Amino acid sequence: MGSLCVSVACLVAGIIVNSQNSQIVAAEQPEQQKLSKQESKFVMDVTQFSLKTPSELTKLIGESESVNEWEFSSPNGNKYKAKTYSYENGNKEFLVIDNKVVRLTLNETGFYTSTREALEIFGVKPNPEFIAKVDNDLTMRYLNISEGVDEFWLISDGKGKVTTLKVTYDKSYFE
Repeated sequence: MGSLCVSVACLVAGIIVNSQNSQIVAAEQPEQQKLSKQESKFVMDVTQFSLKTPSELTKLIGESESVNEWEFSSPNGNKYKAKTYSYENGNKEFLVIDNKVVRLTLNETGFYTSTREALEIFGVKPNPEFIAKVDNDLTMRYLNISEGVDEFWLISDGKGKVTTLKVTYDKSYFE
């Protein structure tokens, strides 16, 4: 049982241990995880929505499919009247608090092959002083990433497909 646990732990770490002669062999990446550069393309410039009013948002991308009014309970203990403007069957949502867009959430949109490319397909030009809070195969979470963007939080399937992207324009509501 103990050697099975060790083997499983090593497999999770991305290596295979051959217990007969203690060789360590790198696990091969499945072909489906290799990405084609052709799959990557510009999605949108997310920086253009920073702190826009609902009327400015409508001028930029048209009328939303729905608007949901609700009370946002912030981690800072405050409660805010919020509105979520939904587009593309809910795959693109803008959170508006105090009459400004404070967060954009995109679902199932885009492919990338590198961190640099992930930022580029969303129009983000990083500041040299940005903070990488998390950066691994599944999640990129950067703080103070660029002018007008307080947080860029990308969650992927681990193979380069963006499953969720949260772009925060005013993080004071989320602290």
